[in-house]
Amino acid sequence: MAKGYFQLFSNQQGAYLRIVRAGGSDEIDIQEIMAYLDNLGIYYDLQYLNKNLGIVINSGDAEALILISGQLTAPVNETYTLTVQPDKMTATVRFYPPSYGDDPTMAGKRIAQTELMRDLAFHKIIYGVKNEEIKAFFAAPRYAVDFVVAEGKAPRQGSNASIEYLFATQLSSKPTLNEDGSVDFFHLNNISHCRAGQELARLTPEDRGDPGTNVYGESLPPHAVKGLAFRRSKNVSFSEDKLSLIADVDGHVTFVDGNVFVANVYSVENVNSATGNIEFEGSVVVLGNVYTNFSVKAKGNIEVRGVVEGAAQKAAATSSSPVA
Repeated sequence: MAKGYFQLFSNQQGAYLRIVRAGGSDEIDIQEIMAYLDNLGIYYDLQYLNKNLGIVINSGDAEALILISGQLTAPVNETYTLTVQPDKMTATVRFYPPSYGDDPTMAGKRIAQTELMRDLAFHKIIYGVKNEEIKAFFAAPRYAVDFVVAEGKAPRQGSNASIEYLFATQLSSKPTLNEDGSVDFFHLNNISHCRAGQELARLTPEDRGDPGTNVYGESLPPHAVKGLAFRRSKNVSFSEDKLSLIADVDGHVTFVDGNVFVANVYSVENVNSATGNIEFEGSVVVLGNVYTNFSVKAKGNIEVRGVVEGAAQKAAATSSSPVA
């Protein structure tokens, strides 16, 4: 978007501000004009200047001259302000045009590109200097508008490590809903089965990110991140790249205090409505009783230390008390 600007003009009648507008009502800033004239030590009547600037803006004219003082005693060269943002990530310059007049000796000089580059180096602005954009600017200057001459690179922030568990880490004894809408209280889904060689958990390592650099060439570290590591536990192994946990045996996988355990023996107090039927890949030990209408099935052994009340047992080998 085009931006209006102002420029000093001199003739025999005095010194003027040439106002060049681009169409916006707020494109000419009286505070900026005041700072510019104050910096040059040029006297002006603020009330008069403010009144006539308002007239120029409201007129809609593309250009206008406002008399501000007596004649200029010397030409005014092109100037600029250099600003570095508080975060040191952006350096901008804002150029103001040289004066001109009826008398050619009152024409100010333009700044050379090499002067700006030396000034940037003097202020230790060494990173992200926009050489091509600066060259283009000097070929076609734009006044009273901020122009980015250097830009830092923000750090790429990383992320904490994470572990994805590929089994149900929180089991609850909930009955199974059958397809016909009925509820099966004998299958409570309270065992998380696994087989030897099955992947149980996957680790995504922490991403430490990459440092950035501000316009002064200072390194900007990314935020600290947290790492994680698997804990070695019973009947599990690490994959070769240490990023997966693998079950060593068929059995029941559980998650306790951050550890993954695989048990090939499933131990239960009683088999009843609180547990539902037991189906297990390894061996089953029932410390108490197996109640009527409930069953125990296992790929390994079944040991019942209490009473089996007309219940079904199916195992590779079975040891139990007599059926009641």
